[in-house]
Amino acid sequence: MATPVTVSIVVNCFNGADYLRDCLASILAQSFTSWEVVFIDNCSTDESAAIARAWPGNLRIVKTERTSPLYAARNIALEAVTGEYVTFLDTDDVWAPGFLAAMVAKAREGASFVYCRYELMTASREPIASLRTRDPFSRITLWRLLLHNSIPMAGVLLRRDLIRSYRFNDGMMFLGDYDLWVRLAADDHLPVRVDAVLTFVRVHGNNISAAWRTRRITEERQLVRWLLNKCGVTPAILAYWCKRELMNLFRRTQVFLAARRAGLSQR
Repeated sequence: MATPVTVSIVVNCFNGADYLRDCLASILAQSFTSWEVVFIDNCSTDESAAIARAWPGNLRIVKTERTSPLYAARNIALEAVTGEYVTFLDTDDVWAPGFLAAMVAKAREGASFVYCRYELMTASREPIASLRTRDPFSRITLWRLLLHNSIPMAGVLLRRDLIRSYRFNDGMMFLGDYDLWVRLAADDHLPVRVDAVLTFVRVHGNNISAAWRTRRITEERQLVRWLLNKCGVTPAILAYWCKRELMNLFRRTQVFLAARRAGLSQR
């Protein structure tokens, strides 16, 4: 009979071979050793699955029947986890060696939702000082979460029964993690911070197409509607709504002006 594990680590992968070895190495380097990896092979066409099969750690591969949206794939993983706690690490991100030990220690103090601070890095793992993250609140409430999201997807630990009862929104492509944090906070499942940088998130230079920008706006408005139905009209929700709409207007204006300048330069 297999020995029960404390933490299930979900690694969702679609053609993530470029950084997968780095990601898995950071798991193997953890000082806390009671864990399993649930590796979601989301129909990759590169060597990701072969890398995972050759890895010496405690890893189970779950292959999707077809390529699933990101958060739908994470929900598939939630059906396979066996640990008391669940955490997530994308293939292009890495953990500090003490990540699991610190997160589990905080959870065992009674927290069901734990997060840590994080830093951004380049593809070659150089820190990006110009994009240094900030975490202005030592204690997060729903209203503070609407003002500023400082919770990284690769820097959370949640009790398994809690996340299984809430799950991710299958239909989202961008805001699925933030949507989950907001829904948890709205029901008073407030996150507790480990005050240390334990997660490192890669920033890619891929441009987001106009279609994807539109999808993100749709998801933001969907979240606002949920908040209004759940909490009613509050200053914090109105502030969040106005902030997002103004930022989207600014981005659309930038795109329009860039296209106009490009058109003028070709004349």
